[in-house]
Amino acid sequence: MRLYIMRHGETDWNKEKKIQGRVDIPLNEKGRKLAQVTAEKLQNIPFAAVYTSPLMRAKETARIIVGKRKIPFIEDDRIAELGFGEGEGMRARDDKNGNYVSVFENFFCHPEKYEPLPGGETLEHLCERTGTFLNDLIHMPEWKDKTLLISTHGAAMRGIMNNVRKESIENFWMGKLLDNCAVTIVDVKDETFTVVEDGKIFYNKEDWDNQ
Repeated sequence: MRLYIMRHGETDWNKEKKIQGRVDIPLNEKGRKLAQVTAEKLQNIPFAAVYTSPLMRAKETARIIVGKRKIPFIEDDRIAELGFGEGEGMRARDDKNGNYVSVFENFFCHPEKYEPLPGGETLEHLCERTGTFLNDLIHMPEWKDKTLLISTHGAAMRGIMNNVRKESIENFWMGKLLDNCAVTIVDVKDETFTVVEDGKIFYNKEDWDNQ
């Protein structure tokens, strides 16, 4: 089994550095274009099925990547984004100095210390539900030798990879938050994971940063 695990394209809230979580924000025009560029690079990948978060930004990204392929399109809430409760809609960074605002500093810089705002979800729970998804997926006999697309979100994607690499919460981000439309490729054989690519983007970031 080969998994192409992908973060959705850009949204207006991504551009404005707002925390999205479970708020159902669509892709913006740049996000659709980034997904299309990525789709062109992945057009010859023989996806047997796509699993997607039920949030529209992930679903739209998946549909652009899949294009005209007639394959199963399966929504799974376990790969939806982390819920931030009362933090959803807040800006993650300070406009003046670019630093993370205090309520999200631990989330991005010291995840082992992160405590969600009221109504929010812990990183431990995110890793648990994405781990259950991953475990169920790799044991489905119909996908044993197939290639699958997983369309998800920044934190949820790292939650999946936390289970692949058996990482601690302290190393949740594994170096960084991945770019929009970043793709991580993982091979699975006999419950053993091999990371082929981590966070690969198929566009020139410098060309798109100011768009």
